[in-house]
Amino acid sequence: MQRTYDGRQQRRLVMLIIMTITIVGGLFFIAINSIRGLTALVILQVVFVLYSLFLLPVIWRTEQLRFWAKAYLVPWIVLMLVVLAMPQSVASAFIWVVLLPLALHFLLGWRAGLTLSLASLILAGVVAIWRFGLPTTPDQMVFATNFVVSGLTVTALGYVYDRGREQAEIELHRLAVTDSLTGLPNRKLLEATFRRLTSLSQRQDSTLSLLIIDLDHFKQINDNHGHSAGDQVLMAFGQYLTDRLRDSDFACRTGGEEFLVILPGADRQQAAGLADEIRRGLETAPIGHDGIRIRFTVSIGVAQWQVDGQSLDEVMRVADQRMYECKRRGRNQVIAG
Repeated sequence: MQRTYDGRQQRRLVMLIIMTITIVGGLFFIAINSIRGLTALVILQVVFVLYSLFLLPVIWRTEQLRFWAKAYLVPWIVLMLVVLAMPQSVASAFIWVVLLPLALHFLLGWRAGLTLSLASLILAGVVAIWRFGLPTTPDQMVFATNFVVSGLTVTALGYVYDRGREQAEIELHRLAVTDSLTGLPNRKLLEATFRRLTSLSQRQDSTLSLLIIDLDHFKQINDNHGHSAGDQVLMAFGQYLTDRLRDSDFACRTGGEEFLVILPGADRQQAAGLADEIRRGLETAPIGHDGIRIRFTVSIGVAQWQVDGQSLDEVMRVADQRMYECKRRGRNQVIAG
């Protein structure tokens, strides 16, 4: 099944770039601080560089990217605050605190990113006051104000960007798996849903059945009333299905005038009973279009998972064969084997 874009590969690349820069920069500062005789600082940096080297292959292949990003970024923030608290560290090192929110929002999402960003800014401010005291001179006040304003600005930008990006990804995913005409899921979501529902059925020791529904003589509706009438019929039938199914059921449009329904917890006889209710309900529910009442019927094939097949393809093939048997027998009926 085709995967939708979720930005993980871009986040993974950013994470690897940050780690690489940290390792190279760490080696540089290890050399500089060794010359300066800052043994404690050198030890901390050596430990973190080794930790970064250990995590590089993990970040490269993991599916749990945000978990491992936190496992890297939280110790990085702690190390940064420890370094800033050391009397030997230079004041310019505080610039990293201001830049940190962008990386945190992009890699961890707006919730965790905002929380860690604000926590880092507050703790860095505490460290700065502990080291340098409260600002008293105009120059110190300007420096402190610039630090606070720039930190909050970068945090706000990171929050707004990542919140918008997350909402855009959710909408893109929804559009990718939704049939634009009926509003039902499309076939892209079918395989993953079938795996999830069959796994749930196995854990609950229950069964699952599948319906394939095809609208009868749909071409005649298009030919006699126009394609807009055909679209209206498809939309109305999609809503008709949604109104009659349980929240636990899954319905999708698989293409053209064909629909598929998965019924967790239903055996073949129960599924056939529901299918016949759907079929009979349509006989008294014509669709209105341009002042014309359009009546249509459906043919439904029923198959049961583990009885008619194990995989989605096997169960669909049996249900499809039974649906076409309905067509051969005159349409407007249900066959369940």
